[in-house]
Amino acid sequence: MGIILIDSEKRIKLKNESINFIYVKKDIEDYKKDIKYSDIIAFIDQLISKKENNISEIYLKDIQKYILLRGKYMKSREEYLFTIKDITRNKETLEVQKNFITNVGHELKTPLTNIMGYLVALKNEEDPHRREKFINTIERNA
Repeated sequence: MGIILIDSEKRIKLKNESINFIYVKKDIEDYKKDIKYSDIIAFIDQLISKKENNISEIYLKDIQKYILLRGKYMKSREEYLFTIKDITRNKETLEVQKNFITNVGHELKTPLTNIMGYLVALKNEEDPHRREKFINTIERNA
């Protein structure tokens, strides 16, 4: 997890190596000039101007990463703490789960729809040969 600490003068007091991917250069001084993602700058600016805690999820298109930004205003110190966490793998896992559930739902609905249709037909069918055919189709779908 990346960490940035900004003081009341909007200077970066502390950062760790985990967030180097968001910077234009390694030795940063001014977050507005040195952070290369406008969405991150806007998030920091908003928290500093409102002096409120905030959280946001941002997609960085050029590196294809989802990040979770958290900002905390520390009133007693007049400082702002920001954490940046790469949640790309979590998002991908959720997408795989969602697709799996959708596919399973579809795979279950198709035979159930057939079974229901043949059950309705079976109720109204008097011909024993056709009734047997419907029962076989129901068994196959079950």
